[in-house]
Amino acid sequence: MRLYLETQKRRRIHDALKRGYLEMAEVNLHIARESFMLESEAMEILPRRKVSGVN
Repeated sequence: MRLYLETQKRRRIHDALKRGYLEMAEVNLHIARESFMLESEAMEILPRRKVSGVN
C-alpha cells in the first residue's frame, strides 16, 4: 500500500510539472511571437547601419 501511495504521489508531481512546463511553453511562444513582430517592425522603421556603426 505504501509503495502504491508513493507511486501515486510521484505521478501527481510529474503531472503537475508537465502541466506547468506546457503552460510556460505557451507563454514563451506568445512572447517570442510578439518580440518577432516588434523586431520586424523596428527593422523596417530604423535606418540600417553597418556592423561597424559607420553609416
